[in-house]
Amino acid sequence: MLAAIAIRRWRARNGAIQQLVNALDLDLAARYPDEPCTGGTHINPKIRFLLAEAEGRPVGCCAVQPFPHPDSAVELKRMYVTPDARGHGFATRLLAEAERIAIALGHTEIRLETAVHQPEAIALYTRAGYQPIPNYPPYHHKTLSRCYAKPFALLPARPEDAAELSAFVASQGLSPQDVLTPIPGTGSPGTLQDRP
Repeated sequence: MLAAIAIRRWRARNGAIQQLVNALDLDLAARYPDEPCTGGTHINPKIRFLLAEAEGRPVGCCAVQPFPHPDSAVELKRMYVTPDARGHGFATRLLAEAERIAIALGHTEIRLETAVHQPEAIALYTRAGYQPIPNYPPYHHKTLSRCYAKPFALLPARPEDAAELSAFVASQGLSPQDVLTPIPGTGSPGTLQDRP
């Protein structure tokens, strides 16, 4: 039975997310002792973290980060579920929420990097429809890395996503009125609440 899970968004790392990211780094160091973990070195200010909690306890995290303009894709980063919480669908729920955010922000594709000693991650991504792609920078010279991508069909913005979408569009020098599509029957793009 799937435990109740709450997934919250954060614009920056909070203490619980930082602890999970530290645990991820330790896990990666154990799996890849000859490869230093560099996952935190490619973070930009537009990243959105997701924190999964079960019964008030942090059990997982991930993040979505836009690629530099003009690339319209987003990158999935820092996906991690604590060992005691694995096998309960938390990673699947985090991945689905990351995809939902990427779509709401108007991204056309989500990409990610994992590696050969993470078969459970590769299985998760392939089950979710991700396809192998050539390794992209900064992973293009890493022989153990495996990159995947999943394209999206663009959908109308949900009311709760429109404020964040408007801010993103404005940051690209565009007018929100030119690109927002309201949900049929609502007439209003609505808002999305992100935690600071």
